[in-house]
Amino acid sequence: MNPDTAQFQLANVLEGTPMHETLESKGWLNENGEPDYPEFSNSEIRATAKRAYRRFYISPSYAMKCMRHPYEHLFGRLKTISRAIPAMFWSQWA
Repeated sequence: MNPDTAQFQLANVLEGTPMHETLESKGWLNENGEPDYPEFSNSEIRATAKRAYRRFYISPSYAMKCMRHPYEHLFGRLKTISRAIPAMFWSQWA
């Protein structure tokens, strides 16, 4: 695979769903209703997603793609890339 963009999403657990019921019964939801597992806390999940964004978008191979075909890999995808920026740099993204 040679993807042009990447997205690393955090689970949005909706009330009334089987996933919500399971996590709630086990006490694995934090005060914001987000997954917070004993072996993989919510802060660790967010940090892992942040590292994944950085590894993908701030890499020599991605830079080379952008330099070789700037419209196709950079200018044509600015909207998608701009959504990844908060996840790469902000300490807490919603």
